Order: sequence, then C-alpha cells, then structure tokens
Amino acid sequence: LELLSKCFSRPKRLLNAASNTLVHGFFHAEGSQEDIDEIVIAVYREGSGYTGEEAAELFVHGNPVGIAAICDALGRAGFRPAEGGEFTFRAFRRGRMDLTRAEAVKELVGASTLKGQKLALNRLGGALEKRITDFREELLEIYAPFELQLDYDESETDEELEFPAERLAALSGELEKLLSTYRAGRLYSAGAVVALAGPANAGKSTLFNLLVKEERSIVSAVPGTTRDYIEKTIDIDGIPVRLYDTAGFNEAGDDIEAEGIKRTEAILESADVIVLLSDGTEASASETVPGQYDGRLIKVRNKCDLADITGGADSADAFGSEAAEKGVLSISALTGEGVGELLEAIAARLKDGVPMADSELVIESAGQKEALERALGHIKAVRPEDGVEEQSFELYAALRELGSITGYVGSEEILDKIFSTFCVGK
Repeated sequence: LELLSKCFSRPKRLLNAASNTLVHGFFHAEGSQEDIDEIVIAVYREGSGYTGEEAAELFVHGNPVGIAAICDALGRAGFRPAEGGEFTFRAFRRGRMDLTRAEAVKELVGASTLKGQKLALNRLGGALEKRITDFREELLEIYAPFELQLDYDESETDEELEFPAERLAALSGELEKLLSTYRAGRLYSAGAVVALAGPANAGKSTLFNLLVKEERSIVSAVPGTTRDYIEKTIDIDGIPVRLYDTAGFNEAGDDIEAEGIKRTEAILESADVIVLLSDGTEASASETVPGQYDGRLIKVRNKCDLADITGGADSADAFGSEAAEKGVLSISALTGEGVGELLEAIAARLKDGVPMADSELVIESAGQKEALERALGHIKAVRPEDGVEEQSFELYAALRELGSITGYVGSEEILDKIFSTFCVGK
C-alpha cells in the first residue's frame, strides 16, 4: 500500500483505509500529477483477502491503452507481474487453503459447463479436503499402535497388538469408492468427442447447426459441401462435448475432398460417440459406417418431416416405427423433432460404464488419483503375517500419500508442478 500510494491521488486516504474497504481516486505515474485513469482500490490488510497478505485490487476502465499505461507505471514503481498461479500459491503457503482447494481454483476457472463448475465449486468449498482428512485420521488411529510397538518392547506395552483387518478393509473400500469417481470427474471436466457421420446429404450439417445454435456449417443439396471437418464445444447434460461435422462417405471427386474424408476417418477413430445419420427418405438409406465402430454408434434416420409431407401421417408413423424396430432413432434436423431424444441417447452413451457419484464429490485431478492409488496400494500391502516393521512402513507410506493430496507433505518440485499450470491471474 505504501508503494501504491505514490501512484494515487489520495495517498493518505489509501494508507489509512481499513481492510476490506474501497477507496476512490485517480491513478498516475510516480512523480507525475498527470492522471492516467479514474480508479477504485480495494484494500486488504494483513490476514485478509485471497492470499492473507497485504494487498490491493485496482478496478480500472477497460481500455487496453489505459491498462497498459497503468501496468507500465506500476512496473516503474517497483511492482512486478505475478507468475502463473502465484496468488493461489501464496494463499496455500499461508494456510488460507489446502492443496485440494487450490487445485479446485484452477478446475473452477477451466470448467466449461455449469455441472463441471458445480463439481469444482464443491471441492473449493472443502468437501474433498474433509474426506481426505477423515481418511488420514482413521489411518492415524490404525497406525499409532504399530508405531508404539516399534518404540517399546512387547513386555513394556499393556496388550498384544491386534491386526485391524476390518478397519483396513473398510478404509480400502472408501478409498476405492472415491477413486471410482475419477472417470466421472474427467468426463465433466475434459469432456468427450462426438462425431456426426454418414453419407453426403444425410443432413449432418443441418443437425450440426441446430445443435450449436448457429450457422457454422454450409448447408447445400450439392454432395460434398463439407470437405473438411468443423467443430465446436457444446453442453450435453452437463458434459462438455466437442462436436464434429465431418465430410460425407462418398467417393472423392478431387484431392481436397479425399483429404476431408481421410480426416473424417481419423476423427471417427478417436470419437467417444459416433452419430451415424442416414437419409430416411431414401429406400436404400445406408446405416453402416466404414471401420469397426459398432460399440460407439448411435444410428439415426433423418428427415422424418419429409416423410410426413410426402406420404402423410401414416407414412411418418411407419418411418418412425421401422426405425425403432431397427434400434434407430428418427429425427428431423430441420424442425428439431426427435433431437431431444438424440441428445439423451448421446448423454446416456457417454455415461455408460462411468460410475456416477452418489454425492457431488468427484475427483478430476490425475495427481490426486495417482496419490489415492498409491495410498490404497500401501494399505493393501499391510498383511497380518508380516512383521511390525513392514506393517508400520506401509501404513506410514499410505499416510504420506494422503497427506500429499491436501499438502500436509509434499516436495517443492510437486508444488511447483501444480501451481505452474495456473493462469497468471490466479
């Protein structure tokens, strides 16, 4: 605050301001009375604010020229730009948050759906910290008698050490339950890839535009309009989905179209779900796709609205009934009919085989998952036939792994690796 007051029109007011208050005035370069911007400063005294250190937040007008001038003046006054994650790292080092909450900050900032944001916010609120702390306290109670046996002769202890088989099994089960949420956590954070595939003029581009809610793909009756893939991220039931509109399965007319089809095949190889569209108005509509993708296919007959127009209500009903019998969805990408059911089918397919947590607590950090796996491995390595030294070693190793998740133990190298991935603003 002393440093900042030299660049502020009301230095005494700023220096005397109480914590968590706002001060209005004008910003200027040190040694100059020429105002750069009208600003408001939020004051945080030692022990308050995000980091717990003395700090100030400047609220300025959003003009890039003015912001650059302010940053330049601050640099000349003695300030420096923060490193990536430095503010959260300082908050962690001063005990304002544990490591699970610190990582949740990055996960919250990076969330691309409301569901992902809600899950990250739950971890930021301390749900994961509490769960890990409970695990450590239980493990400490189990570990203490083993350590006691190492410190004293058997004749000096009151009773014989009883192997805690049931407690270890119960703790292992709880760790496995938390570990099982990782796939769900990754699904809602990293998301999934869904590709729209099928022959030319099946309506892939029309469906793509409908789902992304804007005219991204060119729609034309001319085959081969989509010569390269188009992509955009959308939200499907809280899952961030990278949606691809791909080139049609038709014979390439030129080298460019051939390259587009080649790229389509590469996308299909990596897609989590493939929506295979066919033109339902054609009697010979293809419901097959090159390659071995059956486990990831959702087959869809498009243009059910045209069946209604050309053949009446009976024809439209027959269109839907025939598709249902073959396990094929019936939709109209033009009118939106049946698209809701398609989105439900995509979400169900993405969640298939992914254990969903009973609560909102899931983990999405690979580092947390690996530490939990190592802790579980050490606990399972504690065997009744081994000596107290071996048993004690495994239990202590498990304690260290759990402690590394919340930051009770951890090397500088691990901490640097975690916080270096944060954006500069955090």
